[in-house]
Amino acid sequence: MPIPGKIQELSSTVPFVKMMIIAPPSWGKTVFAGTADRALFLTTDPEGTVSAKVSGSTAKEWVIPDWDEINEAYRYLRDGGHKDFNWVIIDNITQAQRMAQRSSMEISRKM
Repeated sequence: MPIPGKIQELSSTVPFVKMMIIAPPSWGKTVFAGTADRALFLTTDPEGTVSAKVSGSTAKEWVIPDWDEINEAYRYLRDGGHKDFNWVIIDNITQAQRMAQRSSMEISRKM
């Protein structure tokens, strides 16, 4: 049977791939992300990327202790740092969200 004409080569027109991997702890999310070529982990839990390193990851890591540091990482990537990496992984997004909430609450208290 001939291949239908609607089947084509994969498109490369999308400049960025965005994905979220959600699973319980210890399911291998960090190890999987660490297999990415030229990857940068924005790490809210410094011990969290040990599993990727042990599995042979060559990714770089930026430890993110607070929301100000996330903003610094964002500015670096926005202003050209994104060219240094193929992938940016926020590990752990839930903790990053908590940092945002705390920062927002602190700002609102000062007003």
